[in-house]
Amino acid sequence: MCLYTIISIIILINFNGTGGEGDSINHYLFARYAPQHPELFFHHWAKPLFVLLSCPFAQFGFIGVKVFNFIVSLLIIVGTYLICKEMKIKQAIVASFILMSTPAFIILTYTGFTEPLFALFLVAGILLILRKQFFWAAVLVSFMPFIRSEGLIIVGVFGLYYLVKKEWKVLPLLSLGHIIYSIIGWPVHGDLFWVITKIPYATMDSVYGQGNNLFHFVEQLFFMTGVLVFILFIVGFIRSVWDAIKRNNTKEYNIIIQLGFWSFFIAHSLFWYLGIFNSMGLKRVLIAVFPLVAVIAAKGFNTITADLPLKNRMISKIAGVVFIVGMIGIIFTSDPSGIKVEDLSRKPEENMAFIVADKIKPLINDTTTVYHSSPIVSEALNIDPFNAGICQGINSQMSNIKKGDIIIWESWFAVVEAGVDLNLLINRNDLELIHEEKGDGFHYAVFVKR
Repeated sequence: MCLYTIISIIILINFNGTGGEGDSINHYLFARYAPQHPELFFHHWAKPLFVLLSCPFAQFGFIGVKVFNFIVSLLIIVGTYLICKEMKIKQAIVASFILMSTPAFIILTYTGFTEPLFALFLVAGILLILRKQFFWAAVLVSFMPFIRSEGLIIVGVFGLYYLVKKEWKVLPLLSLGHIIYSIIGWPVHGDLFWVITKIPYATMDSVYGQGNNLFHFVEQLFFMTGVLVFILFIVGFIRSVWDAIKRNNTKEYNIIIQLGFWSFFIAHSLFWYLGIFNSMGLKRVLIAVFPLVAVIAAKGFNTITADLPLKNRMISKIAGVVFIVGMIGIIFTSDPSGIKVEDLSRKPEENMAFIVADKIKPLINDTTTVYHSSPIVSEALNIDPFNAGICQGINSQMSNIKKGDIIIWESWFAVVEAGVDLNLLINRNDLELIHEEKGDGFHYAVFVKR
């Protein structure tokens, strides 16, 4: 654990990556500027509870959110170990080791994404269940939909567990998060039911299309874990099914761990395959339930190294060493599952945004409004994207722009999200092209209002 902390500190100091996606930076921006715009604490897409908890850290810049997620990930690692101990899974430390040596888990730690916080609440809820703290488990889990919308799936799983255990009095508490956020967000949205009506994914189609492979997330899980952890997970799953048939599993393991993972996994597989709920088929969503993968894989590790009736126990010990060394080694290989320097660094298009920002900062004054659609531009310019007086989204009209205002077009967000073609701006007589950056398949163009 100490070694993991030291390595994390080195990464935080020496690498400036953001996760390479707009969502990571957007979540940070919501958390950073929420004190200036309190309504952001109740923004459904931004995830209200994530904004609330990460906000103090975000005031120190993007590095602050990365530190927040590092602390969260460290707690996940410890909590997953404790879950295995509570469930009497031998060699419980293996589950934590699996997390610490899984490249996808490591990479997502140093971003502004919400998956780690979701995973922490899941781990904490399971620990409370295992320690018979049903009341507090229900309270905690009820807030998970305000970290990620899939929290509704986990609420359902915990609800089933309480039904099986006949904990009738606790069941209503699973709605507590919705009740509290409905009431305190009512004045902001003018709608008592905003927690339902404002869900951004409540649509039976997707602007991102759909997948053509029902087993897309099976493949993604393989690449996220690496071949060795994937093998352990499969062995652990088979062992879990066998133990369930033999009635050797607890209700907690069968429902919370196994059903918890598979309900989440199957739901996302269907969302992407059917093209519903605005699913993008992103593999990173699986990090939200990665502690469950680690627990199941730890059971697989014990099956191979301790439980199989091998005549020569030395073979089991060798197998254990091979898996441990192999999991460490895969991090540093060219394998698709390994970690590469570019995974922890800014992407070329992000570096380009900072180059553009340095060029145009001298042109910005107190009366300038900057029009753009890329989250990284707000970070590069250090401007509040929620202050309409200084920053607005680029669009095809922009009829209210005034002399000296700046328009920053780039070839992804401006085109895909805002639907603005570069030629539309070039052909406007009132705009002057003052700077361009091209490279690595990306393109920036900066205009000023004449």
